[in-house]
Amino acid sequence: MLNYSPLNKKKFSGVFIERKIWGEMAFTYKNKRGITYYLHTREGRDNSGRGKLFFFSKKNDESAEDKLPAGYKVDENQRTGLPFVKKES
Repeated sequence: MLNYSPLNKKKFSGVFIERKIWGEMAFTYKNKRGITYYLHTREGRDNSGRGKLFFFSKKNDESAEDKLPAGYKVDENQRTGLPFVKKES
């Protein structure tokens, strides 16, 4: 039987990786409230003048990243439940 769902979910160490039907993957994080967020990147400048910005959004579109960058981890704001990317220490 074919699965006509647009996303197939696979759990990987507390973080869900969702596979789209056409084979692309998007890095996702499910917070404590059960809301799924997708990791995105954008070229721009942060306070230190560097180029790549990482952020989470509820929308899954073409700017979604397929993996978390090396040396970074996902953390969650305890009050609001919003995920963010930070360097591992």
